[in-house]
Amino acid sequence: MAFSGNINGVVGDIGAASPAAGTLSANNKFYNRVFLQNFQTDVMPGKYGMRVPVDKHRGKTAVWNRLDKATAKTTTTTEGVVENSKKRTIARIEVTLDQYSENWEFSDLQLDHGVEGVFTQTSEHAGETAQLTENRVVYVALQGGANVRYGSGVANRAAVAAAMTTADIEYVISALRKAHARKFSSIATGSEKSNTVPVNSAYLCIVHEDQKAGIEALTGFNIVDKYAASGVMLEPGEFGSYKEMRFIADTDVPYFAGAGAAAADVYASVAFGKDSFGLPYVGQKNAVLTVKGLGSAGALDPNDQFATVGFKMLTAAIILQPDHVWSIENTL
Repeated sequence: MAFSGNINGVVGDIGAASPAAGTLSANNKFYNRVFLQNFQTDVMPGKYGMRVPVDKHRGKTAVWNRLDKATAKTTTTTEGVVENSKKRTIARIEVTLDQYSENWEFSDLQLDHGVEGVFTQTSEHAGETAQLTENRVVYVALQGGANVRYGSGVANRAAVAAAMTTADIEYVISALRKAHARKFSSIATGSEKSNTVPVNSAYLCIVHEDQKAGIEALTGFNIVDKYAASGVMLEPGEFGSYKEMRFIADTDVPYFAGAGAAAADVYASVAFGKDSFGLPYVGQKNAVLTVKGLGSAGALDPNDQFATVGFKMLTAAIILQPDHVWSIENTL
């Protein structure tokens, strides 16, 4: 889950027992629970990131330490001779959290004569909005990496004119392998009797839903039905695999409208290895829901005409291993 379940800074503290005048008291517990239950979407790219805490009152900066990569030893050890120890290089990676918020206002007439469950439905809506916001933050960070495979190997985005091909996929798989990017665990062996295929450890690639049909039609692509019968633990949105790449479709992956050749839309899929990017969390919480009843604005609402539901959240995303993340840009 992208959200660990704590509100207002204390485990289990979901709304005060004795709220201030004008608030919705015990109902806040219910609305916050609805908010948390809907703080998720079908595909949550943040679940694949490496999370670190940001302590309260310690600023808005999250820090990861990246150690240098392993390399092969090229000299033999001389018997009886003590080897000199080596120092490792530690790179400090930082990202500053940004705040996002939204609130919705309802009049007394809307509450009295409108659709029932306005606060409940808006709490659900707030949870979905918060998760979609985090998802976009992650996608934008991954799409902004240094490694881009433009469809069919063209020079830049403006020249992109082709849908994703097996050559594009194999190019990125090879690049990730050369960079020693970590794969996600193996999941199935396959069986001729059940007409399933082996699905070994692999990288992940999240693509826009519009690309799904074209990718499924590629020669050598195994649709998810081919390995689902083997007791595979599927990722949400997963629809198949090609060699060492498993594919997930999401309707909310940002794309570049009219940016390709002949003003074609360019879709930027994101392919990555395990622990290749990071997301921070603050005191085990990323978002807070606030529900205020009629008149809670005090002097600004003397006739108790308005009530509000809103959320605010702190989030950010950053690539931790630059050569373990690729964007693949194609048209349809």
